[in-house]
Amino acid sequence: MDKKKHFKEGLKDALPIALGYIPISITFALLAKSYQIPNLIIVLMSLLVFAGSSQFIGIKLISLGVTFPEIILTTFIVNFRNSLMSSAMAQKIDSNETPLKRALIAYTVTDETFAIASSKMKYHIPTAYIAGLQGLLFFAFNLGTILGTFIINDISPRITQSMGITIYAMFISILIPNLKKSNKVLRIVISSALISSLLTFQPWINMSMGWVIIIATVITATTMAYLDMKIEREMNNE
Repeated sequence: MDKKKHFKEGLKDALPIALGYIPISITFALLAKSYQIPNLIIVLMSLLVFAGSSQFIGIKLISLGVTFPEIILTTFIVNFRNSLMSSAMAQKIDSNETPLKRALIAYTVTDETFAIASSKMKYHIPTAYIAGLQGLLFFAFNLGTILGTFIINDISPRITQSMGITIYAMFISILIPNLKKSNKVLRIVISSALISSLLTFQPWINMSMGWVIIIATVITATTMAYLDMKIEREMNNE
């Protein structure tokens, strides 16, 4: 299969997800505008960050007056999985690809593109296929952001503010199927929720939302990694 066919195949596989990306990015733009974030910043967040969850979290933290170091550290932790996905994809693309192409692939990888590409092509992923797949989704997300920033303005403020629930709905839609399949995921969700609640609602703890997310993530991830290593060691010793 030549490059043109691979590229078209990537576009075809990306199309259903692209149709979902547009309303999400429109919601992001409208919500950001409701927080009085400048239009240029809204557009640049989609162009330069291109991570829906981090963008929603980022604008929420900005609206709460959280300091920039906290916002940067929070989004870094939330998006750290992208580094792992990029590393995994790097093993499956052509070894003679230029550093620029590899950087672009890593920059535009998302949970959806990684899942599709990895499941469809387990051993080798053509660069042209990735270009079609990730390129269309990048375009769709930024198109939605531009529409929400500059074109769509006549929406009730109540509707705009209520759109903030979109990010939670997106997280839930990702979590629920995994909760049914894995007790480990269930433990992670429960422990992170308990830690976040403890840090947020205890009157003697005065901590910004940014640090709550950071601390809850680090403690949960570290604890679960330690428990997994301990279980694996015990199984190997038996």
